[in-house]
Amino acid sequence: MVDLTSGKKSLLGTDLQSAFLDWLESEDYNVFLNTESGEKIYALSCKRGNVVYATRKTLKKNELLKAAEGRVFDWPVPGFRNRRMTRLLFVTLSFDHEQFSMEEAWAALRAKPIEGRDCKYNVINSLDANFRKIFGPHGKLVCKEAQKSGYPAPHMILLLDNPVMVEQVSTREGMSWRICNQKILNRIGKGPLMRKLSFKDHKKAISMNPIWKHGFID
Repeated sequence: MVDLTSGKKSLLGTDLQSAFLDWLESEDYNVFLNTESGEKIYALSCKRGNVVYATRKTLKKNELLKAAEGRVFDWPVPGFRNRRMTRLLFVTLSFDHEQFSMEEAWAALRAKPIEGRDCKYNVINSLDANFRKIFGPHGKLVCKEAQKSGYPAPHMILLLDNPVMVEQVSTREGMSWRICNQKILNRIGKGPLMRKLSFKDHKKAISMNPIWKHGFID
């Protein structure tokens, strides 16, 4: 990661991509040795897409399902045809290409710093801490996907203890349910004034966002 974030190497390099695919397709094991009996136990290492990775993700999913058991995710608000109360929120994040190189953006998703590099890190956990101040206790599931550009576009699913009101709105992609509580919208940087600013000066809108200053949040 030091070479990547310093610009010596790029994620677009074919040599690096080939090495990654070779690593991904190989099966690596951790070896545990009983120093008394000499017995060895081989444990398959966790890699994205393999059975160990899938098992860990399944356990995380099951935790969310258990937390949601017996609960109603959403229900209508009396007197409003286009409003509902919900316990589930879907969050999409992006990174500003002028603030981050592709490699720096991926490095920002790490939980720990890169030794010898002054790069942002742990941004998802920092964002989640802000979400807890706004929405209260909740469970979360994070999916770190990539855009066509190669930049990360993480998705988060939040399962709230305390429901919030959402409203059905028309978007370019079709109909969508969006938070309509103005106090919450202002706290997450999605209020009317910030939305107008994002069209006029997206750099300023990003810098003024109270919880996500690294790109856009939706």
